[in-house]
Amino acid sequence: MLVDMDVSFPTGLMPGAHTGKIVIETAPFDVNPHNVLVFLEIVDSWAGGSFFRNAGHVLQAKTEVETPRGHLAFQEYSPEFPHAEYTLGYAGRPGGPQFYISIMDNIQNHGPASQGSKTEADGCFGRVMKGKEVVDRLKNDWGINKKGFHGDDMGFLNSNDEMAPIQLKIHNSN
Repeated sequence: MLVDMDVSFPTGLMPGAHTGKIVIETAPFDVNPHNVLVFLEIVDSWAGGSFFRNAGHVLQAKTEVETPRGHLAFQEYSPEFPHAEYTLGYAGRPGGPQFYISIMDNIQNHGPASQGSKTEADGCFGRVMKGKEVVDRLKNDWGINKKGFHGDDMGFLNSNDEMAPIQLKIHNSN
């Protein structure tokens, strides 16, 4: 399944175009069914959200959605769909509805036996198929330590005006 993510860049803080599009391909349903189902529920219930954190290894998005589950019921991870660069995973344990895009190989940071767990891993549910240049622009030109942006030492921005709003919808192949 393909999902479109339209990104709006903070005007006045980033040079160039004010919008960009990322096309996400979900993980195979037979590999990560719970992760994919929850993400599709997030897309279906989308009421808004924004990238609000550039942590140097992930771009984290907060959501304004209420899904039937609200978040993952359990950790689901498959080595067949690891946290490679340009993949999407859930923030938190068990995770969701906040998610992130990995801006580097994150198998060590978010894969099995990471973040203090001996067995758990963040759920990985999709990958960027188109729009890697949009992800790279966020990685390189947006967030704390970038001119005009203010946040904390964990990469969280302080102001809604500095965040990058996103819209999600099922991809229209036309």
